[in-house]
Amino acid sequence: MSRFNPSFTKQIDDITIGSYIHAKYPPAPLVAAKGDSDGTPGNGTDDTITLQALTDYCFANKRTLFLDDGIYRITANVNIRSSVQGTSPNNCVIFNDGTGDAITLFTNTYYSTFKNFSVKGTALSRDGIVNCIAAFEGSDWDCSYALFENVYSYNNGRHGINHIQSWVTKYWM
Repeated sequence: MSRFNPSFTKQIDDITIGSYIHAKYPPAPLVAAKGDSDGTPGNGTDDTITLQALTDYCFANKRTLFLDDGIYRITANVNIRSSVQGTSPNNCVIFNDGTGDAITLFTNTYYSTFKNFSVKGTALSRDGIVNCIAAFEGSDWDCSYALFENVYSYNNGRHGINHIQSWVTKYWM
């Protein structure tokens, strides 16, 4: 009879994912995100600082942040400067348990991709996703194209996705 071996699964995930950084199994010394909330205020681990560190690492190392199934509770804005991919909008949720915007997208790659996740807010939260992807000369966060595929934003107090200075943004549902 075989037994489940989490270490072996982690190794398979690392090989399969390739240029991705797995939020729940990041390289040392990064801390893993928990994604253990049930989506109600105050429930689960606050993954704000962890997700910020992971996306900063991905940006510096030209990687994509991979979010596995789970509800990742945040209590403050996370500035995302890398591409992000989840498993599906139903199973991979960033839950904004704060009073501000959930995530702000600032990238400096030619193509940025955001796919297969959702952002859920509360009546107290503001925007789910603020898309500040801009391309202009002299900017340190130039980005010409952003692809959103199966990205949902709901239950946010103000806007689901708020575009500011976006050049080309494409949505696929």
